[in-house]
Amino acid sequence: FGCLSLMQCHLRQALFRAERILTAEKQAFQSLTSMLCDATCWLGSDRDTILYCDERFDSMMGRRMTGEKLREQIEDAAGEQHRLDQAFSQAPESSQGFAPAALLPTTFRRVSL
Repeated sequence: FGCLSLMQCHLRQALFRAERILTAEKQAFQSLTSMLCDATCWLGSDRDTILYCDERFDSMMGRRMTGEKLREQIEDAAGEQHRLDQAFSQAPESSQGFAPAALLPTTFRRVSL
């Protein structure tokens, strides 16, 4: 019983350390992207549905964007849709089959108030 308890204690300590490391990495990633980008959003596997976005993206668009389609927000003029297609086709894919992060310089439609 004592050996099992000791193993569980070591496992909990390892999980706690891993959680702290992941939290620090997430904070560093968010800090870096906030310096490089006007806003960030995470897209679904369809590469169109906004699963999550930061408050800067919501503010920039003038409304809550979670669940919206990204393509519907991008300007049609000047090849913006084509630029979006190129960004996704050139993005490296991870072993899970998706691009972990990609920069997308684009122009969004202006929100009518």
